[in-house]
Amino acid sequence: MEIKTIDVVGFGPSLMGVRAPYKSYDKSDTNMLQEDGKWFKFGDADYDLAERLCKAGRNHRKFMRMWYVYVDINAPRFFWSEFDTHKLGVEKNSESTVHTLYKEDITDSLFEFDFENSPECAVNAMRRTQMALRELQKEFKATSDLKQKNYYRRIMKQILPESFLQRRFVCMNYEALRHMYMERKSHRLPEWNKVFVDWVKTLPYNEFITNDFDD
Repeated sequence: MEIKTIDVVGFGPSLMGVRAPYKSYDKSDTNMLQEDGKWFKFGDADYDLAERLCKAGRNHRKFMRMWYVYVDINAPRFFWSEFDTHKLGVEKNSESTVHTLYKEDITDSLFEFDFENSPECAVNAMRRTQMALRELQKEFKATSDLKQKNYYRRIMKQILPESFLQRRFVCMNYEALRHMYMERKSHRLPEWNKVFVDWVKTLPYNEFITNDFDD
């Protein structure tokens, strides 16, 4: 499983909302014209206000719904089934499972499965499934009959293991990420408690997600 950050945006524009309740726009100390190629940097006063609002609760940190992360995630189906419970503040576009199955060679790289250290019975089951997928892929390519093609597509999807990797391009806001992080940081699966958690900590101002402020 792999997670790559594409872009993080919205810090600057959200300052208008942060300052709106008391019309304290004149107290903003952030340079809005940063062009050094680095992540956005808050001024001290703006950061202090944002931190206090974040700690005050969900209704006070609405500005975090304006901070957006665009990310490239390649993860197994069992990860996505849990990820998909988080719908608010999350948008996704994914690669087609079916197109992958009939276009690409069925190799170990398509699966998040430890072939070296898993029990023999599990490895044998995976090998048999891979073999069946190759045979179905071959039959799919050999026919021009649409009804037959749809039949093979359906069978391939029915036997596809949960370890099959699917790539999605995801847009999430920081409030959604915070909720996800708090729910999943102690999850039983390393895809959550290691890969996802480690990635979150690479994001700019990730303390607004993790709540690990330097007090």
